[in-house]
Amino acid sequence: MDLFGDPIQDSSPDPEDDQEKMVVPQADSLAPPLAREARFCLGQDRAERILLENLISGRLPHGLIFSGPKGIGKAVTAFRLAKYILSRAPSQPDTLDTDPLHPVVRRLTAGAHPDFMLVERAYDPIKNKAKDSVSVSEIRKIPSFLRMTASEGGWRIVIVDDADTMNRNAQNALLKSLEEPPPKALLILIAHRAGNLIPTIRSRTQTINFPTLQDSVIKDLLSRFAPTLSPEDRNVVAGLAQGSMGRALQLAEQGGIDLLARISEAPRGYPSYNWPALHALADEMARPGVDSGFLLFQNLFLQGLGELAGEAARGKSAQGSPLLEAFQPLFRKVAPSRILELHDKAASHFENVKTGNLDSRQAVLGAFFLLADL
Repeated sequence: MDLFGDPIQDSSPDPEDDQEKMVVPQADSLAPPLAREARFCLGQDRAERILLENLISGRLPHGLIFSGPKGIGKAVTAFRLAKYILSRAPSQPDTLDTDPLHPVVRRLTAGAHPDFMLVERAYDPIKNKAKDSVSVSEIRKIPSFLRMTASEGGWRIVIVDDADTMNRNAQNALLKSLEEPPPKALLILIAHRAGNLIPTIRSRTQTINFPTLQDSVIKDLLSRFAPTLSPEDRNVVAGLAQGSMGRALQLAEQGGIDLLARISEAPRGYPSYNWPALHALADEMARPGVDSGFLLFQNLFLQGLGELAGEAARGKSAQGSPLLEAFQPLFRKVAPSRILELHDKAASHFENVKTGNLDSRQAVLGAFFLLADL
């Protein structure tokens, strides 16, 4: 018997399947593999150790919450666990690694495994982005899926990504699968803000907390997945990433270093600003198809003020991260209470832009107008 309570079977890849064409992600690719394709997960050894201990002891819960900020490896770990269980890997594991050429792993990676289901936010073609929440209609498909007999005689696994975006109706619809779980059924909820999940869900699952990544891990991953970045730029990106590899890649791919330099020009000129340059930046952020660039600007602007407010409140000199250095000219000229007030005003400003669907150009200029009013 293996750790799943089943007779040990030959899990070697089917020779005929091996002849099919398969793209295996390479370490030097220009973009990171999707979570379902990832071969490794750096920086989350503790979470993987907890899962392995549960597997070895035969006490794997029927429901798991992977909790932590975005972009730190929760989804990668969820897919690694699913691939491990469905491929019936060795009964005394020391890692969740699986053979990418194994037929089960290949089917799951391709989204074609009959015993695996991924639920995520649907794509909104009108707004050209994912919808704000996981829909209740998708959640209602889960109980019937888990009750079906496994096609390959093993487990049935569901991963719900962005589970913390579910509304109350969707979360209540999920409860039945947690209250009356069928045998050999596993539900993994990926939550960036686990506190958004209702207490009855959290009480029926095991929460595994994923920490933010160390800068050294982010630099290592950037060297693999963004090899064109110079060592200096990797240091800057790691300093801005707030422990999130997803954020680091967003910064690297969407011109975050250049955007940081352009944002930095305004505080350096305090109390006078280069308004023509700021208008040019605002025009660029308002171009069609650059929504991600505007969001990146918003995040950097708020992150810089937040870091500055924290340093000011502690009475320390503003130094360390690239954003602290960028906003440093404000540090000695503005009282800490004013900086905290400015951060709150900027956060409200961007929230009003989002809820009112306001013009991105005016949103960028409005943020700098807040600085000018200090």
